[in-house]
Amino acid sequence: MSLDLSGITVNQLSFKYPKAKTCVLDSIDLTCKLGQCTGLIGPNGAGKSTFLSLLSGLLPLQQGSVSYPQNSQLNQADYLKKHLALVPQEYAFYMHLTVIQNLRFFAGFCQQSKQQQTHNIQSSIEHCQLAEYLDKPASTLSGGYKRRLNLAIALLKQPKYLFLDEPTVGVDPSSRQTIINLIKRLKSQGVTIIYTSHLLTEVEDICERTYVLNQGKLQSIETANQSKTLVVHYSEPATPEQINQLTNCFCNIEINQHLAQLKNCDLPTSIQVLSLMQQINLSVDAVHYESPTLHDLYMSLVQS
Repeated sequence: MSLDLSGITVNQLSFKYPKAKTCVLDSIDLTCKLGQCTGLIGPNGAGKSTFLSLLSGLLPLQQGSVSYPQNSQLNQADYLKKHLALVPQEYAFYMHLTVIQNLRFFAGFCQQSKQQQTHNIQSSIEHCQLAEYLDKPASTLSGGYKRRLNLAIALLKQPKYLFLDEPTVGVDPSSRQTIINLIKRLKSQGVTIIYTSHLLTEVEDICERTYVLNQGKLQSIETANQSKTLVVHYSEPATPEQINQLTNCFCNIEINQHLAQLKNCDLPTSIQVLSLMQQINLSVDAVHYESPTLHDLYMSLVQS
């Protein structure tokens, strides 16, 4: 059996909680490519955690389908237990146990030999930099190290798929950087990741593709390269006649006496704009592109 490289495929996924008037997820379609990190952002209560729970099998599907590429004879439920790990927002370990006790306890649930469990425990400790805290009760750890322990437990099964639900919320800068660097390393090793966060700079840094979940719908955010704005400064103020000629030819141009801006402007359109400016004797002083931040794109989608 050949392995399908298309990745995780979500088709027409809908979900509604009992007594709710509307679906928290409404006909969601999504493909997450293997070995990439897909970002999922949205307002509080938009359904991001519900979405991850459905994809990981923690919640039963009501409508639609979720499929994973695999070349084993396992059914999908057993395949996910073996190869998928979810790091939830909540701390998913026992506070009264020490760090090493937690790791040994949860390693016992992995479908691995004792030798493999021991190896993976040591690997998780090194990845999350927990060696100095192994004998400390989890309850005494800082917020940042509790997040590291949450992630270390998820890595015990060496997952092919890793879902992270706001893994850096409430952590110190050092722990945040440790977690971000680890996620980048895992991605480079071929782990397929879905990452939710309210820290858009993180999402922009580590995700190849980002989606906004809002009011039950999923919308793709274009990359900065796809949504550049052409900005042209003139050496002399534009006349009303020159401004009218430009607005008549380019309906989405924003222009005043001193500069012109054209959003979502590709190279051929840029050449057309500059050519017209030359024809109408509008002297150009400087030309550059501006790329919107993920925050700009996110706010434009949510507010619309």
